[in-house]
Amino acid sequence: MIKISSESLEFVKVLVEAKRDGAAFDPTYKVVEMAFTAGSDPDANEWNAGTWETETLPHGEEKYFARCFVGPGGTVELDEGVYQVWVRINVIPEIPVLQAGKIRVI
Repeated sequence: MIKISSESLEFVKVLVEAKRDGAAFDPTYKVVEMAFTAGSDPDANEWNAGTWETETLPHGEEKYFARCFVGPGGTVELDEGVYQVWVRINVIPEIPVLQAGKIRVI
């Protein structure tokens, strides 16, 4: 579980391993959204715009992270508590909704 201060302003990142027909592909040209819920599936109004971050490993492999700016003045401001982190990617014809773990705001 990730822990952040309620006063922190930072990106919350989720590793996304995208595959199509068994092969890895770059999802960063797709729309990504993130939601933070108190344990339930996200409602339509809980989705927030996300962005992508790419990390290139020394041997050339790329890792893709969905991210959302969380904290005071960020895309999402969370009160103290524990939240489920969700990622939704518009990869037509699929729109996967992925539960990505938990975050504790202290």
